Amino acid sequence: MKTLSLLLATILLSTISFAQSGSIRGRVVDSITGETIPGANVWIVSGANTIGAATDANGYYHVKSVAPGVYTLNVSFVGYRKISANVRVSTDRITSLKDIALSSNADLPAVEIVWFPEVNLDPEISVLARKEELSELPNKRDFTAVIQKIVPGAQTSEDGKEVYLRGARNGSVVYYVDGVKQRSSNLGVPSSAISSMTVYMSGVPAKYGDFDGGVVVVETLSYFDLEVERQKGLR
Repeated sequence: MKTLSLLLATILLSTISFAQSGSIRGRVVDSITGETIPGANVWIVSGANTIGAATDANGYYHVKSVAPGVYTLNVSFVGYRKISANVRVSTDRITSLKDIALSSNADLPAVEIVWFPEVNLDPEISVLARKEELSELPNKRDFTAVIQKIVPGAQTSEDGKEVYLRGARNGSVVYYVDGVKQRSSNLGVPSSAISSMTVYMSGVPAKYGDFDGGVVVVETLSYFDLEVERQKGLR
């Protein structure tokens, strides 16, 4: 029975991880010549797992099926200096980075990799708000008020408990917190614990089902997010 329970738990965690994932893509080049580097290793460490990819003939890589959170992206190739940088991954989105330039000279300073705008995996209409944006909003502890602020045209009921997207009826908006479906807008998630919030108003990804009003997907801070904040002295 214990073995069966562990197996079911493993399957459940794998399902959630697969359903709630994004990816990282970009290109690796030589810092001097600018030529692309095929066969370079690109990887992240997620818990006990290492997820990675090799660059193709044109120097491009695409690390897929990454759970949302902040990770250290590592890039290496024989004869070149290894580079590491923090990247953020969100649900259903591709985190696109600028070209990563590797140098064969260990005395050169490390190359800084900056954050880049993300690209939807599917051409759905959605709004993404990060923790940094959410923290600047008034009434940030009021979940429905936050949605009304970040989504153009969003409205709330008189009691402030329901959100209406695109004029849909009561109860037509569905909520997910870290991949788990919620029964109401009262999510019980402190605003300080939210990493990002994505609101889908049309073209909702199939994994969330078919809904008239839309879907609100909330991601809470992961261990990696908290560790980054701790290092920055924010916690």
